[in-house]
Amino acid sequence: YMPDVIAHQGASLAKTMSHQWLGTEGVFGVALGVSTGFVFLFVLFGSLLEQAGAGNYFIKVAFSLLGHLRGGPAKAAVVSSAMTGMISGSSIANVVTTGTFTIPLMKRVGFPGSKAGAVEVAASTNGQLMPPIMGAAAFIIAEFLGIAYLDVVKAAFIPAVVSYVALFWVVHLEASKLGLKGVPKRHLPGIRSTFLSGLHYLIPVIMLVYTLVVLRQSAGLAAFNAILLVALIMVTQKPLYALFKGQPILPTVEEGFQDLFDGLVLGARHMVVIGVATAAAGSVVGTITLPGLGQDRKRTRLN
Repeated sequence: YMPDVIAHQGASLAKTMSHQWLGTEGVFGVALGVSTGFVFLFVLFGSLLEQAGAGNYFIKVAFSLLGHLRGGPAKAAVVSSAMTGMISGSSIANVVTTGTFTIPLMKRVGFPGSKAGAVEVAASTNGQLMPPIMGAAAFIIAEFLGIAYLDVVKAAFIPAVVSYVALFWVVHLEASKLGLKGVPKRHLPGIRSTFLSGLHYLIPVIMLVYTLVVLRQSAGLAAFNAILLVALIMVTQKPLYALFKGQPILPTVEEGFQDLFDGLVLGARHMVVIGVATAAAGSVVGTITLPGLGQDRKRTRLN
């Protein structure tokens, strides 16, 4: 009954369910396999860094550098989303991390609410392109094409940078049209002190890039080693702060392990969205490869 282009013999419900759920060309196919084998490690790495305070650190660095410029909060939103995209790979997590802080500040300096939201959405969406941690699509591309994840990272670097440069310029034009100004420097944190306050958050990112580019480790092993380093930072940073300030150490040790647990939970929650999306993609592939839809139609014509 279908048009000739998609006409086929049809498949029974049992045959369809068996192909979709029991084989490797349906729901439990390449896309879901990649998301469980590689993507989850990188999502967990980003979630742990976010829980440790890296997201807030990137926002502060961006505002200390750019907050005084014309439309400074919007430009800082672009840069902070780019830096958060380096560790996140999820546009949703990026918006939640940076948007709750940047959108009110953009509105405070004169950006309409719609444009403030648009800037944050565009900047956070582009974060999925920012190496070294990108969205699930990057890992699926590497798996389907049979190439190293590092090659995908190299290919994505220039487009990611160009997209943020273009967005930064668009924000500048919008701020100029609206006649906006930046935040007075006296209301901004110091650049040097802000940068040094969270320098340890950059160590896992640098280690991840080093193991991928220089040591040529697999993406999974590089992410796993980076996760171990982030976990070590999370359970030690607060006790070290307390030690330097002469405060009790024992309560901060418990807080560090609680942050680690919360980061693991956050990573699992972020992975749910990706897991459902990749499973749905597998069901689409399973529908196309279902015997009866593709192969049987050609056989029928030959007969």
